[in-house]
Amino acid sequence: MKLSFIKKVIILVVTIVSVTVYTISALAKAKGLTVLCIYKSSEGYTDDSNPLKWFFEKDITSNGLQVRYHDFDKGFSSLNNLEDIRAIVTWYNGGVVASRDIGVNYAKFMIGAAEKGIKIIIVNSYGAYGYKDGNETKWDLLPYIRPLFTKIGIYFQGFWTNNPNNIKIVYKDSAMVEKDEKQDVTKSLHYQQIIPLREDVKTYLQLQRTDAPPQAGDGKSSVIVISRTGAFALETYVVRGSKVMLNTSAFIKEALFYNDGYLNVAVMIGDVDRLDRIQNNISYAFKYAKIRYDLYTKDDLKKLVANDLNEYEALIIASKTKNALPFGLIRDYVENGGKCIFLNYIEPDKDLQAFIGVTQYEKEPEYFKQGITVNPSFFMNGVSVTGDDIDCNVRKAIVDKDVKVLGTVNTLFDADKYPVVWERAIKKGKLLYWNTSLLDESKLTRGMIVQSIYKVADVFATGMINVGLMMIDDFPAPWWNVAYKPYRIKYYSDMLQNEKDKFNRKKLEEIVEKLKKLPDETDTLFISDVWFKDILSWQKQFGFAYSSFLIFNYNRDTKSDEAGFSVRDFYLSQNGLSTKMGIAALENGFELGFHGYNHMSLTLTKPKEYDSIPWPDKKTMMQALTVSKNEWIALYGESALPFSYVAPHNIIDTTGLQALGEVFPSIRVVATLYVAKSGEVEQEFDWTPDNRFYQIPRITSGYYFRDFDKFALYDAFHNFGVISHFIHPDDVFDEMRSKSYEGWQWLKSNFEKEFGTLKQNYPWIRWMTVKDAFYEFVVYNSSAVNFKVISSGIEIYTPGGAGHSYYIRARIPKQHKQLINCSLVQYTPATGDIVIKTNKYKSVIVW
Repeated sequence: MKLSFIKKVIILVVTIVSVTVYTISALAKAKGLTVLCIYKSSEGYTDDSNPLKWFFEKDITSNGLQVRYHDFDKGFSSLNNLEDIRAIVTWYNGGVVASRDIGVNYAKFMIGAAEKGIKIIIVNSYGAYGYKDGNETKWDLLPYIRPLFTKIGIYFQGFWTNNPNNIKIVYKDSAMVEKDEKQDVTKSLHYQQIIPLREDVKTYLQLQRTDAPPQAGDGKSSVIVISRTGAFALETYVVRGSKVMLNTSAFIKEALFYNDGYLNVAVMIGDVDRLDRIQNNISYAFKYAKIRYDLYTKDDLKKLVANDLNEYEALIIASKTKNALPFGLIRDYVENGGKCIFLNYIEPDKDLQAFIGVTQYEKEPEYFKQGITVNPSFFMNGVSVTGDDIDCNVRKAIVDKDVKVLGTVNTLFDADKYPVVWERAIKKGKLLYWNTSLLDESKLTRGMIVQSIYKVADVFATGMINVGLMMIDDFPAPWWNVAYKPYRIKYYSDMLQNEKDKFNRKKLEEIVEKLKKLPDETDTLFISDVWFKDILSWQKQFGFAYSSFLIFNYNRDTKSDEAGFSVRDFYLSQNGLSTKMGIAALENGFELGFHGYNHMSLTLTKPKEYDSIPWPDKKTMMQALTVSKNEWIALYGESALPFSYVAPHNIIDTTGLQALGEVFPSIRVVATLYVAKSGEVEQEFDWTPDNRFYQIPRITSGYYFRDFDKFALYDAFHNFGVISHFIHPDDVFDEMRSKSYEGWQWLKSNFEKEFGTLKQNYPWIRWMTVKDAFYEFVVYNSSAVNFKVISSGIEIYTPGGAGHSYYIRARIPKQHKQLINCSLVQYTPATGDIVIKTNKYKSVIVW
């Protein structure tokens, strides 16, 4: 067979296999630097002379990749190591192989490569549709072939015909499919039905079989497609005679460096000290915010080429040094319109400093305890978030005139020389540089990471759970009918009388004076007559839906006596108030959850930081919990058994969880803390490893906010729209939780101020009980949400249906003109921040 004839019948089919489109990535896609090109020597080709070399080698190598050739007829046992292979390209003229085993094994090889994230490019025929069985050709290999095509994003239906009277072209992208000659079905004489399976599959040439059998539906067939995970071009629609209809250069480039238009970011992690911590922090931040991303570690970064970065809205970079990064690629990406965020300071380097806009940069960071101030323009809706209690390391830096400083250290001297974060435009692109180590590991800066993308991206969107939780620990609880005010004043006054040191006397005098602000009532009367009335008024003022957590005893019993465990403390309050408060909570719409038989953590070992007595074994835990359950049923009925549990001291171990689950099958949620402080259990908004309990941690607490607490609250809200706060009814009597006895009116006014500001900025927060929030978190965290930027808008894809609504926030360049399949929640023209609500599969914000 002459080579010139072979060129006349060449047909190109490209298949790319990488990661799944609609899931958030956990690892980078397979990005080796080699493209494996496979041909058949039995068809007259060699390494030096084959269609792959003629049509693709130049475009592959010009994009920074290298080519390796392989002969199909030599088998595939020698190709067991595909570590550096980015793509496999095949080019065959015929579709029949010598035996069934060859066809089956080839399909398995290709699928195995696809499952490793390797792109697969098939030219002309797939090459193994059928096989020889004696003198007969059999075509029963489709069950082995279809899984590969499915990974591409298409279904190979069949229904072949070569009758041009029954085939018509219904759509074509001429720039892609009519390079040298027009498409013409009367010349191509070929139809197979190819059905796109996913939203990301782009069709460039679509046929329709007008006499299609009923199984073929409308008979439409996408015969030339490209998707994020593959591409396909059917025989006779690529080359005809000496004319090449397919724009092979554009096709292979799009196939190798596919951009589906969905919002996506790249996370580059170079030489860092805590790789696991940084990966976990970013993965949860992006999981919560529904940000699709690819993660590149130090070794992965070595395999990147320039066009790999084109699909990303932004690069997120964490590294100690510039040398661990593909700095040239990053710089070119930004200069050509890309956006880049450095999560931490990088060691000074001449080229780096010129890039980030620094004329002088100290190598050693300095530690500051005074906190930081970030410009309100950084945050959603321009809200002011103080960071006075934020400790951080910052390097002294003198920035260029074109740099916009967004935050500085709170210092009396040379604050301008200690910028914490700045923004800089570079040609067509933009970067944001965090001159601190604050963001790369802390859970309480996840919202800052998300907001950093918002700050530099032209258009961006993320998901929001939009849930506010207000929990009350130790309510109802045992109360002692004690007037703390005279007791505490006498206690500190006696100390003052015996104190000789002037400094200590002054401190004691201040405490005694503050103690005069304590309620005059007993703890029992204060909780029933003052505190409870005030929180009910907050229920109306702020829309709170309370979840309160009952505790039966404050004893230290973890070993039952001869009489066994019993509930005593709960009934000591005046007029049975503890019992009545439980009823009042239920009648006022509270969720009544469980805080424990007593305040001893359900653990087999003693917590280091708390005076909690460990339990001897699970059996004893279960005995105390069973007493609690029976008491609960007697008081409030079986239908009111708790759904949620808050662990005493925010500590519980595996044995404790097992005991809790066995005694209280009604409990589905266990709550501790989002960030552990003193040995507490730290949680994510996620299932426990055994999927028995869902974790809904608390982020902030108390009636007054230190700046650190305020920062934590707004940071989590900027991550994915969650507020998780808890209070106690007796905080006013506690020295630490009342800021050294500032009194109830002071605590109340501070609480109302903080949550009043929150309501003013975000009046649409959905306050709900923990039980109701459980269902929201389960649905939200298990749902795929994707965003696609179009010419004048954002397309939003959610599961839709089933009556569940999704909240989306976005930053758009100008006023929206139309909202399709969604409703407006809030729009802030000054910042471009918009929040919408949708329960549809596809919604659009149009501007």
